This record gives sequence, C-alpha cells and structure tokens, in this order.
Amino acid sequence: MATAHKSRVLDMTQGDPFRLVLQFSMPLFCSNLLQQLYNLTDSCPKISPINRTLLSSFVVVASV
Repeated sequence: MATAHKSRVLDMTQGDPFRLVLQFSMPLFCSNLLQQLYNLTDSCPKISPINRTLLSSFVVVASV
C-alpha cells in the first residue's frame, strides 16, 4: 500500500531570499531558545539569594 508523501526539500535558489533565510533559521532560533530556557530552569533550584546576581549576569552573557 503506497502512500503519497509530501517532499520536505526546500529549494533555496528560487524565491524571496528573506523568506527563505527566515524559514531556514527559525528552527535554529527555536531550538536555541528552548535550550536557554532549559539551562535557566535547570540552574534555578541551585541558586541561593546571594548568588542570584551572579546567575543573572551569567545568563545575560551566555545568551550573547
């Protein structure tokens, strides 16, 4: 039983360059955002009130 599969190949040589780059970079951006959120929530139980300033400065530097 054969089923028709839609091709997921994206031809990046034709079309609007801005839209193509946006389509290409959106999964990368979303995965990076999820990784940053995971790292932030992973470190939250470990912090004490004294180290909150240190952690916030680390998160700001790590996201750059």
